Amino acid sequence: MTETDFRVKHSELIEYYQLIEERLRGICAELMADDEKNWFNKFRDYELEPFGSLIKKLKDIQGQNQIVLLNEEDFGKLDDLRKARNYWVHQCFGFHNNVTFPGGECVILNMKERFVQISTKLQSGMKSLRIL
Repeated sequence: MTETDFRVKHSELIEYYQLIEERLRGICAELMADDEKNWFNKFRDYELEPFGSLIKKLKDIQGQNQIVLLNEEDFGKLDDLRKARNYWVHQCFGFHNNVTFPGGECVILNMKERFVQISTKLQSGMKSLRIL
């Protein structure tokens, strides 16, 4: 995988996570719509909510309204997606990813080795995302 391929795939992966977040916002908005605010206006209430907060709010809304859209297993999968998303958005290019400890010794990877490691993780992440 070339660096360009990596960056395209990384962008596609982030796009998928954003799509999931957007759908969660829409679900929360629809469930909270009432006579005063339709779902579109409620959607604005969730516009800036991060993935983790949306999961928690959806769980709370289900409890308040005594409805079940998602079960605990579904919420677990969403939380796994949240963790993976956070890695790809906030950590995959961080300093800690150039350091490995094979046999207990600290080795600082050069940029090419780091790129190969991240590319491999990215390909794996894309495969698992498509399964869901």
